[in-house]
Amino acid sequence: MPLNLSRTRLLNCKNQRPGSIAGTGVGPVGPIGPTGPDGATGPDGATGPTGATGLNGATGLTGATGLTGATGLNGATGPTGATGLNGATGPTGATGLTGATGLNGATGPTGATGLTGATGPTGATGLNGATGPTGATGLTGATGPTGATGPTGATGLTGATGLTGATGLTGATGPTGATGLTGATGATGPGIWVDNFTFGLNFPTGAHARRPALIEDKPGAEYWLMPGMETIFGEQVYNVSSSSSTVTIPSLLGSYENGNSSNTPRSMAIAYKTVSLNMIAVHLTEIGVDNTSTPSALKAVNDGWSIPITITLHFFCLVDPSGKPVGGTPFHVPILPGSLDSKGGLCACYEIDETKVGCKVDPENKFVAVSVSTPAPFGGGISGWTPRGRSISVTLHSQSKDEDAISF
Repeated sequence: MPLNLSRTRLLNCKNQRPGSIAGTGVGPVGPIGPTGPDGATGPDGATGPTGATGLNGATGLTGATGLTGATGLNGATGPTGATGLNGATGPTGATGLTGATGLNGATGPTGATGLTGATGPTGATGLNGATGPTGATGLTGATGPTGATGPTGATGLTGATGLTGATGLTGATGPTGATGLTGATGATGPGIWVDNFTFGLNFPTGAHARRPALIEDKPGAEYWLMPGMETIFGEQVYNVSSSSSTVTIPSLLGSYENGNSSNTPRSMAIAYKTVSLNMIAVHLTEIGVDNTSTPSALKAVNDGWSIPITITLHFFCLVDPSGKPVGGTPFHVPILPGSLDSKGGLCACYEIDETKVGCKVDPENKFVAVSVSTPAPFGGGISGWTPRGRSISVTLHSQSKDEDAISF
């Protein structure tokens, strides 16, 4: 903080006595006090009392107080940063001369010596002379020279950037502008339309079955997959609570067999004018017991089922009296047996010969069904393996680049 020199000087001046402050004037000489009266002549005879001492001359006037030296100017305050140098203190004014002391009043003459007689009473003490007036105040001393300007202080460090102010409120939304004119319809770009058709079967053991339905029980037989997915249980045995007898429900696998003169294909009608089938995706899973290990262990089959199978796509509209499709050329996808592992499954995609199906296609290839079979004579399965569950899912991929072909 800069030093306030003017206040400091003011405080120092309070301790000086009148007449001792710096100045250049000389106070006037006080007047001579009046002569005291002659003492009375004592009577003859006894010596009169000693005449009273004459009054002291009045005290001379106090010399005039010297003028107060001018306070030196404060040095210019330097800019914030380094404190500027203090301005030089102005020179102290010369000390004024002390006023001359007034002369003592003249001593009255000694009265004649009276006769010695009774000692008179002591004369009253003469009055003190009156105090002279205060001398005139001395002239103000000359102003000291201005102190040199202090050097510019170093620039202070830039302050830290303040926090970002709060975001102002969002202004009101302006009115919606008028809707522009609709642009011209662009030309129809090239497109491709796709769809999938899924078929599947699930073969669990079930709570009352000794084992799942197994297609290898009848090598060479073909079984229809259901559009979507369906579960087929093997033979199931139920205990009758009112007696010790049991009721056996045979496996329904035979009702899915192709060409046994008892049922027809589980087909899917295609509700497009025409689309092309060009790929299928296959998902196989199987779990069971490995009896070749000690003790036997639950495992899974990886990369297929435990038996060789063939997936067949049938393109048709008509069937013969045995229930077999008539007309189109079927497409076969053979899959070899997998191997046992702690986890397993087959997820694969296969390209097929492009085949058109749909409502506007020749009746021989109009719609589609999917079957699964194992070869006859059967062989090549995993030895020592007891299946406990299987599933198969087959999805056909279709597409068309003709928008008219998929609409009516």
